[in-house]
Amino acid sequence: MAAYEQMNDISTEPVRLKWSEKERTVLFETADKDLFTMKVKEVIQACNIHLQSNEFESQFNDLKNILGSWIHERKDKIAKAFVTIRDTRILFLAITKDVEYDSELEDELTNLDWVISHTQLFSAIPLSVQSLPRCDSDIYEAFLSPPTILEYTG
Repeated sequence: MAAYEQMNDISTEPVRLKWSEKERTVLFETADKDLFTMKVKEVIQACNIHLQSNEFESQFNDLKNILGSWIHERKDKIAKAFVTIRDTRILFLAITKDVEYDSELEDELTNLDWVISHTQLFSAIPLSVQSLPRCDSDIYEAFLSPPTILEYTG
């Protein structure tokens, strides 16, 4: 019974992987009994990537909500809006209902860009904003990067 209790205590304690042992090999065994190895430094790097990914996902969800609200408040001026990837950044692209330049909307878009880029809540998100006047789909589609496109619809 004492051996079982000792084994149970060991299994609940965390495994400590130290950067000072970064070249040490770690052996993993899956539930299917598959085995694979990684260096300690690779495990730590993978954990960091996973944490950054979770942070990005959370921030991106918040950003989508803010952009959706921003669009909704300007639905009389915006015909379409997209979020896509462009030049290693996230692009928020607003298509206006008018063909004429709207300086007020441009100021609001610039302010949105400034607020998002200066808010710690969105520190993991490299965002660019842009608007286009009313145009045919072939024009605004040149700014979009399939398959990574979210379209806001009213």
